[in-house]
Amino acid sequence: MFGQNVARGREHREDNKLQVHEVFYTIQGEGVFSGHAAVFIRLSGCNFRCWFCDTVWDDENDKYLTLEEIWWQIKEAKSDHCRLVVVTGGEPLRQDLSHLAKMLDDHGMTMQVETAGAYWQPCLMDHNVYTTISPKSQRVRPEYLKHSCHGGMNKKFTWKYVINADEVDTIDGLPSEPMQRMKNGAIGGGVPARPPEGAIVYLQPCDIPSNKEATRRNYKAVGEVALEFGHIAGVQVHKLIDVE
Repeated sequence: MFGQNVARGREHREDNKLQVHEVFYTIQGEGVFSGHAAVFIRLSGCNFRCWFCDTVWDDENDKYLTLEEIWWQIKEAKSDHCRLVVVTGGEPLRQDLSHLAKMLDDHGMTMQVETAGAYWQPCLMDHNVYTTISPKSQRVRPEYLKHSCHGGMNKKFTWKYVINADEVDTIDGLPSEPMQRMKNGAIGGGVPARPPEGAIVYLQPCDIPSNKEATRRNYKAVGEVALEFGHIAGVQVHKLIDVE
């Protein structure tokens, strides 16, 4: 998308349908469930316009699916051993996830939501849901700050940052540059929000396929930052083992 997408706000439908871009079975390569087999549900639309985003998550032909249709796609995609469903986007919390969370809970599945933190839904607390906050702007909802500052004990709310070796803050080791493409095309919007003290923070290197040397430097920076600040170093496991 590279910041060229139309920013889309909150959406709520009385029929409980969700606009889905794709459902696929893979390895979760990042964060608390890194290495676990998972069904990914990629929902359509995002409220941000990150200049570096290369994920295709929006199409005018993306269909609105019922919960039953989504469940059948999950069953068709996964093996009998998979108990993890990752809901991502775009920004998945643009849409109401409460009914999906209950359905997955009822089926004995664990749900992980990957969000930029601009929206909050109570279902993140009500069901077997793990939330990864990956800030894309200066602010996140206060609920994320409240529920992730328990001295590293609460793994249901964790934080994730992508590290570029040339854009690391010397104070906390996190990204030091804005991520948003403004309406005039300029990069701005302030640096991404910071986690509260005691939160679990995962790092991953920025992968630049066209520049192997820059990617290597980003990997090295992740290790250096993790050693200095106590964050958790990670890599995109699914890419290293050549899985989608």
